[in-house]
Amino acid sequence: MSAEILTQLFLCETQNPWLDEILQQQVADAAASEPALNPSGCLFTDMGEFLVRATNILSRVAHGVVHGQHIHIYTEKKVREMREDDDFSDLNSLEYMNEKHTSLKFATVERPLSCSVLTP
Repeated sequence: MSAEILTQLFLCETQNPWLDEILQQQVADAAASEPALNPSGCLFTDMGEFLVRATNILSRVAHGVVHGQHIHIYTEKKVREMREDDDFSDLNSLEYMNEKHTSLKFATVERPLSCSVLTP
């Protein structure tokens, strides 16, 4: 269920069909890799488990978006366009892309959370 909620929250039309496709695939992959929620009988525990699962899914989505194969494909396409348009006489676009990709990398979390991390 947390994957469906995240999908509804984050996968509204981005006005970029390629990004929509990437996000849909990343959410599906991330949700499939997380174990299903099992009701514990305690509302607070179930809330915590839901939040941990949602956080892990979002973390995996962020990692997949920032480090996926589409980054390589997009970069190659843009480099090819720069070579064809101005034979690399202007590297501002390349520097811009590098800055943006570096900034995106800060959005990723390297390890998933567990409920034991959240309990005192």
